[in-house]
Parts: sequence; C-alpha cells; structure tokens
Amino acid sequence: MASNPRRQLEEWLKTIEVNGEVVFDVGGAQLPVKDRIRSFKTDRYFILDKKNPHELSDRALEYLDKGGFDIEDPELFLDRAGDNEYLGRFVQFVNSHMAYQISTNALKDADTMTSVFCLEVMEYVLDPVVAIKNLRNLCSPNSNLYISFGFLYPHHNPVGMDALRYTEWGAVELLRQNGFEVEEITPRKLTPEGDALLQEFYRAEGMRASKEAANHHASGWLIKAIAV
Repeated sequence: MASNPRRQLEEWLKTIEVNGEVVFDVGGAQLPVKDRIRSFKTDRYFILDKKNPHELSDRALEYLDKGGFDIEDPELFLDRAGDNEYLGRFVQFVNSHMAYQISTNALKDADTMTSVFCLEVMEYVLDPVVAIKNLRNLCSPNSNLYISFGFLYPHHNPVGMDALRYTEWGAVELLRQNGFEVEEITPRKLTPEGDALLQEFYRAEGMRASKEAANHHASGWLIKAIAV
C-alpha cells in the first residue's frame, strides 16, 4: 500500500507533460519518471543514478555531493556553456555508466531545452548547495526543474544515508540562491488523522508553532522551478 506522500507525488506527476525536451531523471533508476507523468514525448532521456543506488556500499547519487556525475572526474560537471568537448564527454559518460543508454546525438548544443526531475533525492545529499548547482548545470535558461523536498518523515532506509529535511523557506531559498525561480509549490498535505496526531504531539511536547507561518499541515514540498 502506497503511503500518503507517495500518492500525492504520483498525482502531481500526472499533471506534467514533456514534449521534445531533453529529460534528465536524477535518481530515477528504480522508478523512471517517463512511466509516471501525464505525457512523455521524447527519446532524449537520461537517467542519472548509480547502477545499484540502494547498496549500502555505494550511496545513491553520491556524485551530487562530489561536484560531478563521476566522483573520479569531478570536473566533468562544472561548465557546459559552449563546451562541445564537455558535451561529448558527458554523453559518453552517461552511455557507459548510467542505467539507460541513448544516442550520442541526444545533446546537440549547450542551449538545448531540458526538463530535469529530481524526486525523493534531496534527503540523501549532504551538500544541497552543490547538488542544486549541479542540477542548474543541466539546464538552459527557462528549463523546468521538478523537485521534491521532504519535511516530516521518519528515518528510513538505507540506514545512515537519510540525512536532511527541508522547510518550505529553506527549499525555496536553496533554489533561489542557486539559479532557479520557484514557479509552483504543492504542499504534501497530511491526512486529517495524521494532522490531528501531529498537533497533539506538538502540544504534548510544548512546541510552539509560528502564528504567522502557513503550511503547518504539510509533510513536504513538490516544486516546479524555472532556471534563470
């Protein structure tokens, strides 16, 4: 049985359409986004993930923390603007290392419009600033980023790799300071039963919520942002 946050994520994805863009699916090896969105019309699709993303010996998406796709070649992801040699190396790397292999003609130039998905990933990265900068490097101006941030969720597997949670303010500011403008925020709402239990927990623990803040009934954030 899917969790309430998972159901809301899948409902949100069903509102998204892709038509012709290059698509980067960051962390999508287990559940490719192409099978989950409303409309997917492109053959230029990269999954950026480890081949075995949930093995304890090889933490999923470690490249985001290290500054590049390949932790042995961190310079690979630093500058894509007008760098045809970089683009060739990038596609070669994807074809040889990632879950899905596609044509080396997938990226024609550094200004190709892209859609980037980064779902259920940010809780695992230890340097979110580097991670968001890396996502921005996948984008041309006005490209779309679809990204999720967790806020209320228990520690989960793999043990020791679940690292961070994000407030709405933190998620928005993280994106804003690293090359994105937030266009839409969809809170992941608690069920009425879950919300009642959470409010009771806060009272029992003597915690005081901000009276000025909204979204006290959200467990996370589903965000569409635009690269600027």
